[in-house]
Amino acid sequence: MWFVLLNRLHGSNGGISPFSGIYIILIIAVIITSIITTYSWILIQREPQAITDLVVNDIQFYNNDSNEIKLVIQNQGTFDVKVEAVYVGTSPSNCALFNNPTYSPSTQLLVAKSSIEINLNLDWNANCRYYFKIATNKGQVLQTSYKPN
Repeated sequence: MWFVLLNRLHGSNGGISPFSGIYIILIIAVIITSIITTYSWILIQREPQAITDLVVNDIQFYNNDSNEIKLVIQNQGTFDVKVEAVYVGTSPSNCALFNNPTYSPSTQLLVAKSSIEINLNLDWNANCRYYFKIATNKGQVLQTSYKPN
């Protein structure tokens, strides 16, 4: 189809010259190469998405001198993440940043296929449900709630 159009532009019925044919093929090859190169560059520049599957393994409320709450979070994914913040509240809408949680390991790093223990010293009430949000450096937020017995 495009050869017919080129024939009409050149004004001859004998076809296109070898030079024009090679020129057209080179232009098409350059366009295809630039498309493939651009697509490859985009794929290379993308940061791999963090494949993490965070789950709560355990929540324990200790009624001792410190009124401690222990959360055990497991990363079942394939990428490491770092726990950036822990939020606690008595409803999903009033969760506030908990200032001094302790972590084990203390690096706050949640390695793939491992778990982290988060300890919170908080005066808690047995008749109240508590809501927790654990935020990671990859922007993920694990949300859970628990009512102690």
